Amino acid sequence: TEIIDLPLEEYKEEVVRTALMVVIDRFGYARAVDPGALARTSDVAGREDRAAIETTSDGKICIFTDAGTMHQVKVSGIPRGKLKEKGVPIDTLCAIGREKWLLAVSSEIVTKSSFLVVFGDGTGKVIPGTELDSNRGAVSLDKREPVVNAMHVSVVPSEDASDANTKGIAIASRKGMVWKAGLGEIKAQKRTGKAKSLISLDSDDAV
Repeated sequence: TEIIDLPLEEYKEEVVRTALMVVIDRFGYARAVDPGALARTSDVAGREDRAAIETTSDGKICIFTDAGTMHQVKVSGIPRGKLKEKGVPIDTLCAIGREKWLLAVSSEIVTKSSFLVVFGDGTGKVIPGTELDSNRGAVSLDKREPVVNAMHVSVVPSEDASDANTKGIAIASRKGMVWKAGLGEIKAQKRTGKAKSLISLDSDDAV
């Protein structure tokens, strides 16, 4: 009998990356479905989903809240199923608690975009998505203490950089004060950077 040592072939686990749609209904239940599921649903017009996000099986869902936080949920942790199935509460997959949702997008959108954040005290800033790229479950958009609530978060696509001054925003306070400006007036900065004052408010006023 002859014993021969043969080299072991390098083992590589094949990861199959598939396109998915994460649907979160108005009650906060999430499930991952086939991207064409919404198009094939006859009662889609009557649906009141909180979010329907195109993503991939190895991606993440990013939820921005009024606490000035971006929560991240791995798509792999969201059960797959049919559109009419209940799904799982999104607050069991991240520490969102009772925070109010402002925006929900895929991690692919985050890395390719910047985000306009306006706070309740009339300050704001534009944060590049690369500043939010993290493995942590929750990423802070502002470092002030005590926390200043965020009132608005929106996507600023990178292709808008060339004509940022032609695309404006308007901020209104509870007392009716209004501030208007082009996006180009709010310079992009690190998420830990100081927010710029956008509108002067009285002590008893807020955005």
